[in-house]
Amino acid sequence: MGSSRDIAIGPVAVVSLLLGTLLQNEIDSTAHPTEYQRLAFTATFFAGITQVTLGFLRLGFLIDFLSHAAIVGFMGGAAITISLQQLKGFLGIKKFTKKSDIISVMHSVWGSVHHGEAIAIGRTFASMKDYQLDGNKEMVALGAMNVVGSMTSCYVATGSFSRSAVNYMAGCQTAVSNIVMSCVVFLTLKFLTPLFKYTPNAILSAIIISAVINLIDFQAAILIWKIDKFDFVACFGAFFGVIFASVEKGPLIAVSISFAKILLQVTRPRTAILGKLPGTTVYRNIQQYPEANKIPGVLIVRVDSAIYFSNSNYIKERILRWLAHEEEHIKADYQPRIQFLIVEMSPVTDIDTSGIHAFEELYRSLQKRDMQLILANPGPVVIDKLHASKFANLIGQDKIFLTVADAISSCSTKSVEEA
Repeated sequence: MGSSRDIAIGPVAVVSLLLGTLLQNEIDSTAHPTEYQRLAFTATFFAGITQVTLGFLRLGFLIDFLSHAAIVGFMGGAAITISLQQLKGFLGIKKFTKKSDIISVMHSVWGSVHHGEAIAIGRTFASMKDYQLDGNKEMVALGAMNVVGSMTSCYVATGSFSRSAVNYMAGCQTAVSNIVMSCVVFLTLKFLTPLFKYTPNAILSAIIISAVINLIDFQAAILIWKIDKFDFVACFGAFFGVIFASVEKGPLIAVSISFAKILLQVTRPRTAILGKLPGTTVYRNIQQYPEANKIPGVLIVRVDSAIYFSNSNYIKERILRWLAHEEEHIKADYQPRIQFLIVEMSPVTDIDTSGIHAFEELYRSLQKRDMQLILANPGPVVIDKLHASKFANLIGQDKIFLTVADAISSCSTKSVEEA
């Protein structure tokens, strides 16, 4: 039912840990094994219903809020948590905590001594084979699988990165590979499982620890630190949330940090002063290109975001601060005063009524300073709203240009005429 050709489906360590942690908070698996299993299957059923609903409502994009950095941190924390949980079998501890945080686990260990993510995986392999993946279709497929599986004594299954990697390396071309894998697993469970009956728990625990420890990706964490410090905070938020709080709280912490990052970027968008690259008609950020020259009598500001109610006042104040700073610099160097403010709007994909109101206030503030407001390269959505609000008529149709170079030419002509 899905669109991925490579993803291999089945029980995975992280989901098993998450489900087990949630279940043992409700029912003791030793005292009530039948009820424990029923609750596992019920949880699987409703997990499937949730996935199908998200897919049909085209809400698969919600998965994207769990960023790569959050997944790296979560997987690392989950690996440590799973390894710690295996200490029960590895050390032969009888009384072991039901909690998954590192403090509770180490307390149990010390006491004993003293006394005696699937769509993201699919996208990875889809990009390697250069085909498109429909996240919503994958959600529906995974959901249907879990709903049906819950009725046949299966608990939550999802995409496994290791099994998918084996699938990919084996040269699979279609989802039929999952059918082959299912048959092999069935035969293994039917005929080979008895051979493992007498395997000591210590050996099984050691195998699990050696397998999951590879989930800790130090290189990815180092790369995240080099690229984006805020992403690194989300990564470590998930990591420490899992090992010190609980498996389900780790991703919540990471998502909360990611949301904070989004809100910060939306409410505090970047702005830049542009200058002309020598020998060209190209205008670029003077901080990125120190050789870019400012135009006398003109301040060119670029807004690198859509302008909404959440950031419109900040953008207006930021532009006015740029202007005040430039005026002080000009007075100190005895340069011609600023007569024109050009706002480069090519990165501005949209604007709402609050944004237009902020531009109206900016226009009035510039009038008091005997300066002219000029807009360069507003997009189709933005220009339509500027016309609908009559703001284009307010500043004048001749104050809107296709490029910054055209706006500069107009400013030069007007400066000569006024002189």
